[in-house]
Amino acid sequence: MVVPSPRWAAALFLSSLLLPACSSPSLRGRVRGGGTFFRVPSDVVWKRNVFTGEKGRSLRRAWVAGDWVLLETADHFLIGLGLEKGTAYFEVEAGEALAFPPTAQGNRVAFVTSGRLVLVEGPTGRLLVDRRLDFLPAGSPLVVGNTLYLATLDGNRVVAFSARTGREGWSWWSKLGAPAAGPVACRIQGGEEVLVEALDSGVVVGLKTLPAEVGGPREPLWTVRQVGPAGAWLTAHGETAYLASTDTRVYALAGGTGFVVWTYAAGIPCFGVPAFSGGKVFAPTQKSLVCLNALDGRKIWSREGESAFLSCSGKKVFLLSRKGDLVQVEASTGEILESYPTPGMRWMRNETDGTLVGFTARGLVMAFRP
Repeated sequence: MVVPSPRWAAALFLSSLLLPACSSPSLRGRVRGGGTFFRVPSDVVWKRNVFTGEKGRSLRRAWVAGDWVLLETADHFLIGLGLEKGTAYFEVEAGEALAFPPTAQGNRVAFVTSGRLVLVEGPTGRLLVDRRLDFLPAGSPLVVGNTLYLATLDGNRVVAFSARTGREGWSWWSKLGAPAAGPVACRIQGGEEVLVEALDSGVVVGLKTLPAEVGGPREPLWTVRQVGPAGAWLTAHGETAYLASTDTRVYALAGGTGFVVWTYAAGIPCFGVPAFSGGKVFAPTQKSLVCLNALDGRKIWSREGESAFLSCSGKKVFLLSRKGDLVQVEASTGEILESYPTPGMRWMRNETDGTLVGFTARGLVMAFRP
């Protein structure tokens, strides 16, 4: 079994400061989950028990990736539900714990364990790739077109695999440090995509998304130095990659050139993958969650206590307190509007839309659209 990496653990870390509860007459729902009733910010859009008729099974972790709700069971299966309606599409045996969060591109879902790389055709559950690995992965797999990209500390490489056959293709060997995150993909003008990889030396590189079947890149398209020593976390949206670093800054990099579009000085180390949603970047620091304008890096607000980002839709932003309460804050100020204790319910970060998705260990999954 793989022990989650420090980066993943840091991304899930919540602070010790509890957010105060508020009351509001706008509550619209009251549901049962985790063995008790609790209030929620809207009616249930869909609800599903993924273990109906099965005893003894439990859910371990869950993610929203693209249009998918992905559930990891304690007995090492990955279950895929559609985000829109909660329709159950597939259940694939992983064999061991997932090493990093799964990813999705359209109808394809990719995941990696310590020794296995899998690409699933979501609507059918058919395994498009099922590849045994002879190296340990350093991050989540990335699907771009007909190629899977995976970083590894073995030789400090980014490795390309065919998404058709699973065959290993080219490797880019880093001379500048070991992969610390990613890779992620930025879509630049003309529809082309560029791989962005952060290295533990404080260097970020851009690589061509060459198919696995051809020769790989010998040199990066671009190199940016001193933007993330020792620890850095990446996400991408459109043409921009956003990097949160232990060097106390958040960076926005142009995917096509590596140009630093803006820098936000947090003053303290940043820990965890930033989230892009609703034209905002939500970056976790050592002591707070900071909401930034994605265009210029201007701080909109920050909340002490490092609550975790969950979802954003218009004027509604939802966070998660250390105690596990669902917290609604005002999008422009960060002011707490409502706090919802939800005992027994665990919540998933969703950058796709404003849908809130929660689950219980016993297999109950619910979605709300405030």
